[in-house]
Amino acid sequence: RHDGGPQLVLSRDHLGIKPLYLAEAGGRLLFASEIKALLAAPEMKPRVDTQRLAEYLLRGLHDHDERTFFSGVRQVQPATAAVLTIDASSQLTETVHRYWEPRLNRSAPADPAVFKAAFNRAIERRLVADVTVGTCLSGGLDSSSIVCVMSNLLAEGAPDAASMGARLRTFSAVFDGDPIDEQEYIKPVLEASGADSDFVRPKSKELFTDLPLVVWHQDEPMVSSGPYAQYRVMELAKGKAKVLLDGQGGDELLAGYVPYQYVYLRELAKAHDLASLRHETLPARDILTPLARQRVADRRKSVDPATYCPGLLGDPDRVAAVGSADTRVRDDLKLRLLQDLTKYSLPSLLRYEDRNSMAHSIESRPPFLDQELVELVLSLPPDAIIRDGWSRWIFREAMKGTLPEKIRLRRKKIGFTTPEMRWLRAERAAIQGIFRSPSFCARPYWDGPAVARGFKAACEGELEESPLFWRLLNAEAWMRVFHGPAPLSPSGRRPQRSIEAAGDAECVELLGGEAAAWARVTPNGGRHVFCCGPDGRNTYGRAPVRTPRIEAGDDIDRIVTDSI
Repeated sequence: RHDGGPQLVLSRDHLGIKPLYLAEAGGRLLFASEIKALLAAPEMKPRVDTQRLAEYLLRGLHDHDERTFFSGVRQVQPATAAVLTIDASSQLTETVHRYWEPRLNRSAPADPAVFKAAFNRAIERRLVADVTVGTCLSGGLDSSSIVCVMSNLLAEGAPDAASMGARLRTFSAVFDGDPIDEQEYIKPVLEASGADSDFVRPKSKELFTDLPLVVWHQDEPMVSSGPYAQYRVMELAKGKAKVLLDGQGGDELLAGYVPYQYVYLRELAKAHDLASLRHETLPARDILTPLARQRVADRRKSVDPATYCPGLLGDPDRVAAVGSADTRVRDDLKLRLLQDLTKYSLPSLLRYEDRNSMAHSIESRPPFLDQELVELVLSLPPDAIIRDGWSRWIFREAMKGTLPEKIRLRRKKIGFTTPEMRWLRAERAAIQGIFRSPSFCARPYWDGPAVARGFKAACEGELEESPLFWRLLNAEAWMRVFHGPAPLSPSGRRPQRSIEAAGDAECVELLGGEAAAWARVTPNGGRHVFCCGPDGRNTYGRAPVRTPRIEAGDDIDRIVTDSI
């Protein structure tokens, strides 16, 4: 209790590793760690935040401010406390207090030994547990470094290393024969560390089978299918480890993505530091040139989201608001890293990780988000992060002798992801069934037939492999799980039906029950019973047809008519 009346303090951690949501409904203030818990309240009616949906479809923005995809539901921001006070007249007031602010400076020494010591401490702190601690392993620099340091701590007998057991256990998603498969990088890490390995091999059909449950766990749409690989890794680890360390945040702290090097080059150009600009450009040509070529090729066959979402993106004011929400800088490396760490990249990745891990009763711990380590990196000069054409320079130097050279000097980044467009092509019949379904075509946000035609063109190489098609697919799945007249998750409950069944049930409601007989038909697996015609207006029903045995002399016309 406070002098001004009873108080409730809702506080979120420094970088938003764990979630916290608020909503007002029926004269009550509700709070929970998941949105679906709020939806269980009778007063809460799920409504779409159209501005957030527009930001997601047009720019891939989400989790970048306090709003969510659910109108009226907001999240407490990282490093923030919401203080709720009830005064003498029973009025509720809310004040917001930010207790930590990440700050940029260049005061820290660019000393790999200092970085390594802080990194090791960050990992050792996250080994404190009375349950088994393991780690995710993708084969990239971040997760591989965590594995090798953990194994060293175990070999050295560090006090808290006992939580790993006799041998460290790792969990990985692999894709045999696919260009994104990382087994050639995972193998040397396992050999160097002596860790045990567990592998899962996700398939495209499994994604679409699991999609209702994954969407339900996530609460909100995902920007790509990549989180599904992480979901399966967490599923793999269930029952084998209760705590998993992983490399989340390393890319945003230390410029792990190739586009960051463009930002640094623009910063040097802006400062007219031509000598440094030449010095950094030449050794990075091997990674910068392919990206530039791909961007030019994509522009020739580019997808304009407004073409496919006229109901949502045909409003100039709304599109302008989307643009104003994206203030990412293009010529200041440290500031861009801070923006992505706190707003544009990491928050959504942390949401994916929290939901995927907690879906399988696992606690996820990211050492790169240790407060001491974060503050150290934010205090480094830019050339400690990118130097001599190498991203994450200080990190690579710190890992000499700890990490296999094949990994330490690795240039290409993949991480936990899926072969998204290849999967979408493999499941194009099922996806076209969604894009041509009455529920999808009835949404006011997009033009269903145009989306179906655009997706067909992308599958055939006539359009760029745009992430828009996944976003539209995921947004529709989210609508079917939480919204509409026949949601898969009424009142936030766990979904029990398929995405296709949800679309068909919604169609029955849209048709006013006239097609109730079709709702009793068992559809083919992965197919909708109902489908819209090419114009998106006429609705057709389809179902397996009984094939009779035909004998010589039978009346074929009568048999076919009776069967249909």
